[in-house]
Amino acid sequence: MSPPDDFLKTIQRMSRKDLGQLNKSQYSRAERRMINDELVRRSDKRKADKSTSKTKSRHPETRSWSLYPELLGSVDNKLKKPFTFYNVDDGGLHSLKEYDTFVTGDFQCSKRCSSRGWSSGKIAISIRLYDEDQYNARIYHQRCRRCNAVRRPTLDAETYGERISALDGSNFGRQRYLLTDV
Repeated sequence: MSPPDDFLKTIQRMSRKDLGQLNKSQYSRAERRMINDELVRRSDKRKADKSTSKTKSRHPETRSWSLYPELLGSVDNKLKKPFTFYNVDDGGLHSLKEYDTFVTGDFQCSKRCSSRGWSSGKIAISIRLYDEDQYNARIYHQRCRRCNAVRRPTLDAETYGERISALDGSNFGRQRYLLTDV
């Protein structure tokens, strides 16, 4: 077995609590990604288990991130060369470079919640560059503080375009933050 396979088997045997308490700064980027992917996998499994139970969930479960191919137009006029949207999210496995940063936007909560919504200047985004001048950007959702439901943002096209325009710059792919799904 290769070392990544051994590491993956090790984290799969860990309890969810122990996995969440790991000091991720001590691990390589690939290992941090495996840890996050395992946490997300377990979270998705718990959500699936809840949805198949006989009791109805208080909140409809949603994915904790989205792709926004419809915002390609706000990007085109900011780039020096044309890029196309890579409409497959492979978790960055086939990407050439990756850049994690933030965008701004608004969130709307459900009509049943007492919160009407909120604005955020720090919506996490992972931008990935692929072969043949293709990119995609995973935009992470946020939870409502009142009802704890996960909500998809309405992005500010201007800041989204500015962040994606980093594809043309030499800084692209140098700055990294460890992101965890909500």
